[in-house]
Amino acid sequence: MPILRTSKFHHARTQYRADAGGFTLLRLTYGKNGGAIKTATAGDRGSNPAYPDRDRLISAMRTALNSMGIKAHVEIRRDSSLRLFGEISGEGSKTDFIDLLGKLVGVVGQVLGLQSPLRDRDRPGNRLSSIHS
Repeated sequence: MPILRTSKFHHARTQYRADAGGFTLLRLTYGKNGGAIKTATAGDRGSNPAYPDRDRLISAMRTALNSMGIKAHVEIRRDSSLRLFGEISGEGSKTDFIDLLGKLVGVVGQVLGLQSPLRDRDRPGNRLSSIHS
């Protein structure tokens, strides 16, 4: 599951996308003291498309967070094209957010049936100090 730098959003200098199963599933934007992980609504030009069922993707994000033991409220928002997406945000280092993005996309991909289950030794942990909407 590649984590790739991107420049999709003009307002965020540091941003990444996470792909699995031929789809862009999640995005990370990071600022001065924290970041936000969002479900993808559109692919980057010339790359994998966003997962087409936004409701199912948001549900998979909630399921993945729960299975990872992360107590986070997934805020439902709309992008500039009025497409629904889920978002969690919080404080933490960029390294922690990138680590969480990589682990979360693996579990989301598994929930969606896009990849095989993680082995026990690969189960994600969470080092973020707080996650909130």
